[in-house]
Amino acid sequence: GAPGTLFASRGAMAPPRTRGKKGDGDTGQRSNIKQERRLKSKQTASVDATLAQGGEFIVSGADQRPGVRMLLDEAQEQLERMNIASAVAKLAEAYKAAPNDVEVLDAYGALLAETGDLEGAEAVLRRAIEIMPQVGWEKYMCLGQILPGTEGVAMVRQGVKMLFEEWQQNLRSKAIVKTDPKELKAQLGRALCCLGEMLLSEAHSQAADGGGLEVEECESVLKKAASLLPTSPEPLQALAALRFEQERKEEACELLRKSVEMWLQLEDNKGEVDHPVAAHGKDGAEVLEAEENNEDHWLEENGMDELPSLEFRFEAAKLLLEMEQPGETELALEVLQRIVEENDTVVDVWYLLAVAQVRSHNWEDAQEALDEAQRLAQMTPDPPPAEMFDEVVQGIAELKAEQGVE
Repeated sequence: GAPGTLFASRGAMAPPRTRGKKGDGDTGQRSNIKQERRLKSKQTASVDATLAQGGEFIVSGADQRPGVRMLLDEAQEQLERMNIASAVAKLAEAYKAAPNDVEVLDAYGALLAETGDLEGAEAVLRRAIEIMPQVGWEKYMCLGQILPGTEGVAMVRQGVKMLFEEWQQNLRSKAIVKTDPKELKAQLGRALCCLGEMLLSEAHSQAADGGGLEVEECESVLKKAASLLPTSPEPLQALAALRFEQERKEEACELLRKSVEMWLQLEDNKGEVDHPVAAHGKDGAEVLEAEENNEDHWLEENGMDELPSLEFRFEAAKLLLEMEQPGETELALEVLQRIVEENDTVVDVWYLLAVAQVRSHNWEDAQEALDEAQRLAQMTPDPPPAEMFDEVVQGIAELKAEQGVE
């Protein structure tokens, strides 16, 4: 993929963020790293908010014309092939043909958000809520992550409430065919993590404006998420960020290490999985299918549906470096080096790797990472300001001076 950036703040030491916010300049270039991860997993569709199990668009019960249904199917096919622009075009055509179809609105709005058109996404998702406010928690979650401040939090709260009610109804249902309650439980856990992170961000903003750091609700929400997702690294990382904000650094480090070690171990185990099909000379498609089946098996054994996204792992590295501890810096280096092995086209990753190398007193490796970050930055449609790199440039100069290097 083309070079991209993850975060508009550019600064490596900014508080962890995993959401785009209207008006903060986080314009969807972050989806580049997500798209690369999707190529390496079975779940190729990247629109989490509107894709249900098996990668199918959620059906809202709308009375659709055959042409609209065909456009939705074609958009789904393009997503599975990672042809994102083509999928957007298909959904735009469906939206033009059926502007009041909630299934079309949900899918189109979420994909616009994923690809960075936040204003367009907001308009489409608000329309979907206006037409059918009582059905579809996904659109509330998606819109909540676009909107700033308390309005965004309110939308996500509503999405969590509706998802919880759907989960409870599903548990009580005696229908033979219904959504897997385990999947709904996992979705609820992830939604609570999202709400907890937003509450922490709001608390941090209020504290910066002179108020105290009010995090009681955030803590409660994240603990609920952890109880629903006991084998997931996501709640642990969110709790680590909370402990860091509370200046409980030792607890933060412990939680973050536990979270990171979960998926580092899974990555290591993945590399050790035997692929007997390949050994018997089968063709590439059969080998790939065997690898995917093996991957699903060991993920299931460890209570996870997939490895965390590269963006999630990048946030882990940022938080590790914020701890300013030698052991955490070393772990951040390992995380970042693994990320560039999977995707070496993201400016922010190379920049943060350069920061980590400076912290580890490796000026030559830091210079190499910095050079790559600067090279990629010049190739992006919206290059970061040159001062983004000042911290690393100064750090390299100081290390060279200490070591007597001209």
